[in-house]
Amino acid sequence: MCQLSSVFKALVCLTPLLASAVPLESRPNPAYVRPTRFMAGLPDNTTMLSLDPSTGALTAYDVNHRVVKTIYNATGLTVRQSTASACNAMASGNIQKLPGWSALLSVAQSMWGTGSFNSATKSVCGDSIRVHEINTLNSNPSYPQYPASICTDLATVTVTPNENPQCTVQDSTTGGTLVGAGGTVTLTSIQGTSYSTTTTVTQSAALAVGDTFGVSVEIPGVEVSDSVTVTTTFTNTLSTASTSTVNLQTSQSITLNAPIDSVCSLSFTTTSCTTSGTGTVTEAATGWAWFDFNSETDGHYLWALLMDYYLTLEQRSSYINFRAAVNSDTLSQYTGSCTLL
Repeated sequence: MCQLSSVFKALVCLTPLLASAVPLESRPNPAYVRPTRFMAGLPDNTTMLSLDPSTGALTAYDVNHRVVKTIYNATGLTVRQSTASACNAMASGNIQKLPGWSALLSVAQSMWGTGSFNSATKSVCGDSIRVHEINTLNSNPSYPQYPASICTDLATVTVTPNENPQCTVQDSTTGGTLVGAGGTVTLTSIQGTSYSTTTTVTQSAALAVGDTFGVSVEIPGVEVSDSVTVTTTFTNTLSTASTSTVNLQTSQSITLNAPIDSVCSLSFTTTSCTTSGTGTVTEAATGWAWFDFNSETDGHYLWALLMDYYLTLEQRSSYINFRAAVNSDTLSQYTGSCTLL
């Protein structure tokens, strides 16, 4: 047994990501941005839930505590997710690490008081809450199986360059090709830029320590005004590194006219550049914080608050800082020449 003010049990099934903690009724144009994992079947104005484990009935409420939908045995409730790796399941212990934990706790206390509850970190979504609930929850195959998530798919992360690219230029020539009886020869050129980016974590985030996320990163291009987006992974552990590549090179054909028995080749330029920079990945908590009371509170033992609604993005976020090393090779300026044997 423990007091709500000191420890809690928070867990989760997902619903649409809301933009801020401002009440829905006060938003002139509510903007809902769904993460890659969310719980379908709930009205958009759902801000809290209650669960009756004996029947599996999940009741959704709006900000004014009005019932907006009840789903019996959760038969109409499904969890949807993309194939992206931008979200990981959130451990219940991470809830108290949120910058906005005290604000979330205050909301819960204002609604349901400071009663005691079980401190075991079991998931409402598939695991046991109390011993007598194990069979009820686990025997319901329709109940969502995903807990709350930590997501990094809110926006593309921009690398801020520390300096202009440092470049070197090298001239090269392809191998010769013999001209046949037709008097022409077609040679293939590879033109464009390929990028290799290595990112290294310089400061890990407080949330989801050790987890790996897929992140879109905008890196500096060859020219100061250019930028290229790459998809890479970050492991939330200090000094871990990962490398990703983007190849924007294409093949082009160049036809040369030359006497029979001539050997033709292409001359081209390779520009190799390096630059470095820094960036920050935002990890944001999304989903439901469940409070499992030991006595009925407002008719239920299990109540949940939508973190996305009651906390601002800053209140439910933690940050990974990283440095990036960017290398690029650009092939260009192809010219053809032929020599008679």
